[in-house]
Amino acid sequence: MATKRTKKAEPAAETPSAVTSIKGFNTDLACRGYQFEIGKIYEHTGKVGACEGGFHACPVEHHPLSVFEYYPPAGSRYMLVTQDGERDASDTKLASAKITLDVEISLGDLTKRAIDWVFSRAKWADGPVVNVWAGIVGRDGIKADTFYTLRDGKPVEAE
Repeated sequence: MATKRTKKAEPAAETPSAVTSIKGFNTDLACRGYQFEIGKIYEHTGKVGACEGGFHACPVEHHPLSVFEYYPPAGSRYMLVTQDGERDASDTKLASAKITLDVEISLGDLTKRAIDWVFSRAKWADGPVVNVWAGIVGRDGIKADTFYTLRDGKPVEAE
């Protein structure tokens, strides 16, 4: 008796869900030779790679003000966008094959998002803040990647 062989079913490739990001533009909604319009969907046909090709934006999971690294507050406009299709990430930016311009956001909106981003990651179990001090790494003995506490109003390395 001959046995019938059947092909094993392969699971469908999982399509990653779309990503909401913040994108900067010139004042006329242009970016790197592309002219954009709110509400439109754009598709890139070449290679998608961060810093190489595709539409670039900063995913909302990153600090909202990271968009300023690419588009400074003076003379720029910002949009919430949806990135979809093939994607590639590097640092705070994400390149995608497809982008939809959803809604424009103001500097005030970005500021509120930044505050919410920081507070959502704060660990409040460290007790109340009773003093605040600011310094610049490389000046007055302040080191990078080092935690400090204040003693008599002056920063000292935390133990």
